[in-house]
Amino acid sequence: MTQQTEQARRGLDAIAGVAREASRKGPPPVHLWNPPFCGDLDMRIAADGTWFYLKTPIGRTALVKLFASILKREGDKYFLVTPVEKCGIIVEDAPFLAVELKAEQGEQGQLLHFRTNVDDWVTCGRGHALRFEPEPETGGLKPYLHVRRDLWAKVTRALFYDLVPAALNDITAQAKRGDLDLDPVSWDRAGVKATRPAAVLVPVVDRSEPTVLLTLRTELPSHPGQIAFPGGKIDPQDRTPADAALREATEEIGLARALIEPIGYLDLYLTFSGYRILPTLARVRPDYKLVLSTAEVAEAFEVPLAFLMDAQNHALHSRDWKGVTRRYYAIPFGERYIWGVTAGILRNLYERIYEG
Repeated sequence: MTQQTEQARRGLDAIAGVAREASRKGPPPVHLWNPPFCGDLDMRIAADGTWFYLKTPIGRTALVKLFASILKREGDKYFLVTPVEKCGIIVEDAPFLAVELKAEQGEQGQLLHFRTNVDDWVTCGRGHALRFEPEPETGGLKPYLHVRRDLWAKVTRALFYDLVPAALNDITAQAKRGDLDLDPVSWDRAGVKATRPAAVLVPVVDRSEPTVLLTLRTELPSHPGQIAFPGGKIDPQDRTPADAALREATEEIGLARALIEPIGYLDLYLTFSGYRILPTLARVRPDYKLVLSTAEVAEAFEVPLAFLMDAQNHALHSRDWKGVTRRYYAIPFGERYIWGVTAGILRNLYERIYEG
């Protein structure tokens, strides 16, 4: 071992010793520490979550956890921080991985608990959001979970699939939203079965006053002339429902994937026409240009999000369908009449935001 390497190891041991002492009374208060910068360490967190020091994997799990506890992000740079020094390290992707998922039913819906590769448990929600980034290699999306202080965990591909409600493909599993969620008994009376998985994109255009991008369908055999979200059935080649929604948006209205930032899934929605629809909520850059598939879409237009999220604009109607009284939401907007599945999904978005 060279003298330089020995000095580097001693310096790392010193950092570990200070961090160990600081953590005796609980998580180190890294956000309160602002020591002088002491240079960069030859330390790297690889994209697969492996920590390296001097180009060698750190094999001691306890040491990795200790260093993770004093990790700090400033802008796009990462540091190990103690009360007396700050040393730079390299992070190839995200500093943590989410490697385990536990779901439980809470008073206000399903709770998702994630375990990271350093054994931190994080409950997805306010302060611990999910975000999605494009994955150029696959054309799909990479999900990330906020852990703490702008430090994120990449959600492994296996867990990403676990985020999809089981009821999407399991017709025996319960789904709480649908054309008949206002009167569940009517499903049995109508003899309706929703069995076909589908996905739609709920595109919120990121303007100073946000809007929702909607389409007017052509006179197709299925739902002719109705206002809808871009979407359709999930094909075998679609890696996730979100990928299916993005593909459909490209095919139907030419909305470029690079302009779309998926945020997450809304509740599964069952329809009278037999579909089990999983909506993907997404932010869309306002500089988009559309190329409509005239065989499917007659027009695309925007409606202010504030208007759609105003409960006073949500009208509850009913109509007879095969001897069953069907109740549904409608959101009239000028000369446009938003109703049925589209209005139901928008109502679900309203309830998720304003009613917990």
